[in-house]
Amino acid sequence: MLTERDLAVITPAPIIARTDELTRADWLHLRRSGLGGSDAAAVLGLSKWTSSYGLWLDKTGRAPDDDNSTLAQRRGTFLEEFILAEACRQDPDLQIDRAPYMLRHPDVPVMFANTDGLAVHNRRPLRGGAEAKNVHPFQVRDWPEGPPPYYEVQVLHYMAVLGLTWWVVVADCGGDDLRVHYVERDEDVIEALVAAEQQWWQRHVIEGIEPAVDGSKAATEALALIEARAGAVKVLDPDEQAEVEDLFRQLAHDQEVVKEATSGVDLTKNTIRQMLGEATELEDTDGTRWATWRQQKDKTTTDWKAAERSAALGLGVPLDELAAPHTTTSPGPRVLRVDGGIKHITKENAS
Repeated sequence: MLTERDLAVITPAPIIARTDELTRADWLHLRRSGLGGSDAAAVLGLSKWTSSYGLWLDKTGRAPDDDNSTLAQRRGTFLEEFILAEACRQDPDLQIDRAPYMLRHPDVPVMFANTDGLAVHNRRPLRGGAEAKNVHPFQVRDWPEGPPPYYEVQVLHYMAVLGLTWWVVVADCGGDDLRVHYVERDEDVIEALVAAEQQWWQRHVIEGIEPAVDGSKAATEALALIEARAGAVKVLDPDEQAEVEDLFRQLAHDQEVVKEATSGVDLTKNTIRQMLGEATELEDTDGTRWATWRQQKDKTTTDWKAAERSAALGLGVPLDELAAPHTTTSPGPRVLRVDGGIKHITKENAS
């Protein structure tokens, strides 16, 4: 593990705290004082988990304190050291040292970084950084040729804070699928990123201007945090009246579009079902699988209320013995899956 003296030689970024000595509550309090690597994607509208609006609620203390980490977060933290060690095993020229520190940009105090590690490589100049990612199976598709944009922005943010020229991102995608990717420093992108983060902090935190919402799940969840006052009425002024009328015109139009699109999707899927008939697989002559329409597992249902009544009348007969007459098994529905065909067409159109 790198010491504070080691860090002073590697980077001009001052150390704020040792992260392995912080409670989660203290860590959450510190991270509200600026923008970290995971915040960069939200600032740019690239995050899959946090909107600009949700980020604003958090940084301004409007969101409730949450000092409980999720299982996924704890698993990712626990696996960091293992994932980085496996990357070094895969490439003997790579060495990664743990660096459990929170550092601040030497010239832009609003930017800070919590790094998983710092790295050296026998075939690369100077020091780099290291980031470990425990990738959920549903997110593996986001890693076809390298880190997805929301993670690439994160490590570019780290490069900006520490002044380093490259970063290795190690993705554990499950099984034997360990992917090692290198992200190079891009001065133009970093300059734009630093400017965007400074502008976001100035406008939304210092000046307190509420960001515009978007249609993301993250924004919906953030808005749900606003506490309602029973019976409170919002009275529109004349300027707001016109805005609200436009919003509802747009809403009515969008709902009609969704209704038509849903009807079109249902028609297309039923046409595919009709084509498949009794078949469960749809393939072309090259063996490319376009769709499946397979039977799901049988569904077993027990009417426990009826079983409980029977048990009561049975004078002490165990409930599970009387459940069988009230248990029915029905075949599961056939489920149509068309991801293969959509992926094939999308790839064909892209080329």
